[in-house]
Amino acid sequence: MKGNIALSQTITRNSNNQNAIKARDLKSNHNIQQRLKAEVDAASKSHYAYEIKQGEDNKGKSIISNENAGLVLLAIDLEQPWSCHQKYKIMDDLHSDIFGRPGVTGGRVLALWKCFHSTDDALKELDNEPFANYTLTRYFLAYAVGRIIKDDPVGSSVMSNLDAVAAGGKLPDFVAAFAGLAAAAANDLNAEIASDDDEHFDYKNDLKSSKWCRQTAARMLAQYKKDVSRKRADPISKIFKDMLSKAKT
Repeated sequence: MKGNIALSQTITRNSNNQNAIKARDLKSNHNIQQRLKAEVDAASKSHYAYEIKQGEDNKGKSIISNENAGLVLLAIDLEQPWSCHQKYKIMDDLHSDIFGRPGVTGGRVLALWKCFHSTDDALKELDNEPFANYTLTRYFLAYAVGRIIKDDPVGSSVMSNLDAVAAGGKLPDFVAAFAGLAAAAANDLNAEIASDDDEHFDYKNDLKSSKWCRQTAARMLAQYKKDVSRKRADPISKIFKDMLSKAKT
């Protein structure tokens, strides 16, 4: 029976991978993907290439796969980190929801991509090493930080205007602030899971649960607010205010 289950899972996984490749190839000529490719190139001053099809020659540029970019947008923008293990849906069922929104530009993709990868050091602060190294943990942490930022009106406005932030030359500061918040959030996440016995902490299932993700992120947000009230952390409005005002001048 176990062998049959394992074989069934392997067949499903391989089928999903093949479907994902086909969906990505079909979307490579879609006007949205073509537009984002040109916009990422412009926003990054040709340092990054937005890869829309496997095997492209991007001439040594840093690569942003559109599938992986979609996962980042799914976690931070659509606030669904628990769905980020379903990569095969990005260029298929979820393409319109992720990429078809008016605010999705090459500049936004580039900004959130850099924010997502700025959490590398924060992940190293997690005490539970298997949890820290699990792929969905990275998406959850980025989602939790995004929620903390968007809970504040100033932070929410900045998150909605990343093109303006980049145009004002403040993107490096924004990414650095995101990384700093991720480090603080990682410490709070340690406290959240400390009460769970490592042997019984089923993080692989918890991270695929919308309920667990929402409740844990809500407690992390509440802890950040407590730290602000106790003057142990700066308010989001203070961290991001200058970025917004300078970007718009």
